[in-house]
Amino acid sequence: MGASFVVIPEAGHSAYWESPVLFNKTLVGFLALHEERFCATLASIDRVSGAARSSTIRCITPTARVWPQEVRMKQRMLSAAMALVTVVIYGAVTGAQAPAQNPVPPPAAKIQPGDAPGYAFDITKAEIDYVLKNAPASPPDRQLRVVDMGKYNLGVGIVRRGPTNEKPGDPVPVLWHDYTPEIYYITSGSGVLTTGGVILNQRPGQGVPNTMNGPSGSGVAGPGAFSRRVGPGDIIIIPNKVAHGWSGVADHIEYLSYRPDPDRVLPAGWVYPLLLKTTPTEVPTPGVGRGNAPAPAVKPGQP
Repeated sequence: MGASFVVIPEAGHSAYWESPVLFNKTLVGFLALHEERFCATLASIDRVSGAARSSTIRCITPTARVWPQEVRMKQRMLSAAMALVTVVIYGAVTGAQAPAQNPVPPPAAKIQPGDAPGYAFDITKAEIDYVLKNAPASPPDRQLRVVDMGKYNLGVGIVRRGPTNEKPGDPVPVLWHDYTPEIYYITSGSGVLTTGGVILNQRPGQGVPNTMNGPSGSGVAGPGAFSRRVGPGDIIIIPNKVAHGWSGVADHIEYLSYRPDPDRVLPAGWVYPLLLKTTPTEVPTPGVGRGNAPAPAVKPGQP
């Protein structure tokens, strides 16, 4: 039907919503200008469908020889044509285009400082089980990964502690971390977790900060501390500088610890040494990949 370019002022984003009167007037004018071409299109539809009509085509107003079913069909055809014209005009006014798709960088691609990664990081259950089985018993906290997320680092650790073996009335030893909060997700075992309150006998950490939590300290739970028994499925959020410690562990307590690091005190890119030789098996992505890229081909022998 040809191309028309219409500029509607004061319509920075959507001409229809921001200038509806002017938009509708422009649309009606466009339809009136191209009425004959619309009629010719409907005549072509008549010829294809085999509908019997008079030689004079009336696009909207039915004649006595037009059946009601045909009128409804023509109205639907005209509505579809108007919708198509609306989309064309909207695209001309706003310059709307499909969003550009950026290619996903492979894991080996260089990420500049401050950039968020363009891909995900996997830590499989098999890897966690492998670390728990083969890592040294001390320390019980194993930082699996520290990922540079662009504006902050994020650490993920797996912790497995054995029996606490305290006696009734013994004070609860606690830790605190200067910069890194922690989110515990208990996976197995149970124990009493004490958090908050005054930290007595404070002893700031000495030497090089560890890779799990950065600068930290230890002490004893004091007035205001809160204790509760936790078990599998429980989640505990511990802000930085808040005391936390374990007691009442009869067999073991195992949990994942998620560690946001807005101050970047954790070593970005850290991977637990036992995981350096393990990579998750890649499987084909269902459907079409991002950016209209075809899905990876299945290699012989892959499931």
